[in-house]
Amino acid sequence: MGADRLIRASAVAGILASALWVVALIVEYQFALRPPGDGSDLYKADQAAFLLAEAGYLAMLIGLYRAHPGGHRWFGRAAIGLWIMGIAAILLALILGLDGMASVHAGHMDCLLLVLGRLSDRSHSRPYDPSGCA
Repeated sequence: MGADRLIRASAVAGILASALWVVALIVEYQFALRPPGDGSDLYKADQAAFLLAEAGYLAMLIGLYRAHPGGHRWFGRAAIGLWIMGIAAILLALILGLDGMASVHAGHMDCLLLVLGRLSDRSHSRPYDPSGCA
C-alpha cells in the first residue's frame, strides 16, 4: 500500500470514527448509559462503539503523522507524536475499563491505571479514591 493510499485510508478511518462517536454519544445520553453503567448488553455495546471510535482516531493520527503536516522538523513531529500518545492512553483506559478494572493489579501501576480509567469515565460520577496510590 502506497503512502498516499495509507494516508487516505487513515483519513477515512477518522471520518468514520467521528460518525461512530456521535452515534455512540447519542445512544449513551438517550438511554442513560453513562459510566459506570448498569452492565447491560446495550451499555457494553455503547462502550465498544466508543472503543472502536478511539481506535479510528488513533489510525487517523498515525496517518496524519506519516503525512508530515508539521514538516520534517522535530517540533511538528513531536507535537503530533504527543497527540498520538494521548489518544493511545485514552484507548488503553477504555480497554482497561471494559471489565471495570477489577482484574488489574499491577502494584504501583494501580495509581496510573486509576487515573487513566478516570479519564475514560466521562460522567465523573464516582469519586477518585487515591488510597491505592501509596
